[in-house]
Amino acid sequence: MSSRRPLVALLSSTPFQGHRLYEQRLAAELACTHDVLFVQPPTAVWTKADGLRVRRPAVQAPEGITVVTPWVPPASRRRGLHHLNAPVVAATLLAAVHRDGRRPQALVSAQNVGRPLQAAARALRARTAFLVKDDYVAGAGLVGVPAERLRRGRDLSLALADEVVVVSPRLQRLCAASGRQAHLVPAGAQLSPAGTGEDLDLPAGPFAVFLGMVSDRIDLEGFRAVLEAGLDLVVVGPRQPTFTQDSTWADLVSHPRMHWIGPRAPQDVSAVLTRAAVGLMPYTPSDFNQASFPLKVLEYLAAGLPVVSTRLEALDWLDAPGVTVVDEIARNAGDFVKAAVEAAAASDPQAAAQRRNYAAGHSWSARGVRWREILSLDPAPGRS
Repeated sequence: MSSRRPLVALLSSTPFQGHRLYEQRLAAELACTHDVLFVQPPTAVWTKADGLRVRRPAVQAPEGITVVTPWVPPASRRRGLHHLNAPVVAATLLAAVHRDGRRPQALVSAQNVGRPLQAAARALRARTAFLVKDDYVAGAGLVGVPAERLRRGRDLSLALADEVVVVSPRLQRLCAASGRQAHLVPAGAQLSPAGTGEDLDLPAGPFAVFLGMVSDRIDLEGFRAVLEAGLDLVVVGPRQPTFTQDSTWADLVSHPRMHWIGPRAPQDVSAVLTRAAVGLMPYTPSDFNQASFPLKVLEYLAAGLPVVSTRLEALDWLDAPGVTVVDEIARNAGDFVKAAVEAAAASDPQAAAQRRNYAAGHSWSARGVRWREILSLDPAPGRS
């Protein structure tokens, strides 16, 4: 890290490497003006699949970002052991700050660290912001943690933070019901320069794309209906470890028009979006989904793609051009498929430009401006 720029600490709920989600993109934007200490979520020192992990090389990150990992005992999510996570995260943060020699101006946390983070923030005299990205209490089954534990951690973090930031209107209302006013700062739009895509084996004709994790949040019947209507589908992203529909997914993957290419580097994702005809978001009608703000919608629009989605409150709030919304697929599969096929067949450069222009107004640069305001950071002390 450069010693000439102010420091910001970001405690992430997802690892730095892999799929680039909210915290990774926020870190990249803040790193334009500040050095960022990126604290990964608590990570087990040993797992049956990977063996001893603590000896792995340090995570490589772009200039301006330093990544540190809080190492915790195996099975630290279990009852009786989970109390160790927050103190270890706070200790890892304090040790990293001590090594660096600078006091962070602000601490942003997407982790339910609670009192240990508050103690660390007081010791560092840093302003704190709690980032609420999802209603994890409603989605406890997706993350494999008891709902009551998640509720207690969330409520404590809400009470202790100086500021609260949420990504969707429903989360803003949830925080208000708990007595906290929250700033609404959704995900932004950002596409990396497209690679050649030569090794992606994409369909020759028009195809739909789904960008993101394959999980129980997705209504797989939306995928099936699109495939059976004769439209190729490219799925870019990993399978979530807690996914419970393996037999259905295996059946879909065997379909000749299905192309599951797994997680890909940002330039490959951009290459897929550049060649796709329509972006899909077939979500289930769960409370967890209704509280979310999918990053993919702005990525689709930034690539000029029309979007076909099931109804989400965040999309109603976004009110973006080129987004077709249908109610749940179980009752409206025909409408979902019709919209997807028609969008894939259409070719309207003017409409595509309108979608790109709309996404440009929701860039991560714009989100960074808002975050610096919330954290009372100098907007450009060392812009690179």
